[in-house]
Amino acid sequence: GSPGKKYELSFQMNPSYLDGDFNGDGKADVALLVKERSSGKLGIAIVDGTTGKMAILGAGIGIGNGGDDFEWMDSWQVYSNTRAAHAAGESSVPHLRGDALLVEKSEAASALIFWNGKRYVWSQRGD
Repeated sequence: GSPGKKYELSFQMNPSYLDGDFNGDGKADVALLVKERSSGKLGIAIVDGTTGKMAILGAGIGIGNGGDDFEWMDSWQVYSNTRAAHAAGESSVPHLRGDALLVEKSEAASALIFWNGKRYVWSQRGD
């Protein structure tokens, strides 16, 4: 069905959306905070700037240690692939095709969510 019937935008955090080239195709994509209407579970929708297709992470769909509800998340930002290239000495930074999302719980844990060429994956960075 229509994503608008299953999900609604969430304004729980500021900013409520982020721009970046998340799949590395050279086109701007957008990541939006969303809430699954039926469960109230928080997550991220990444909209491909070329195709308009949407990937849902959280909001009822589990990914890595983030689970299926990102209610725990209190900050997020774009982690640029150029920043990752400069951090190549850090063994915990994966090779990125495009920009990644850095999702965090203050003073606890963080993770990178990035496109691996087939799907979005989770890379834990802290507890």
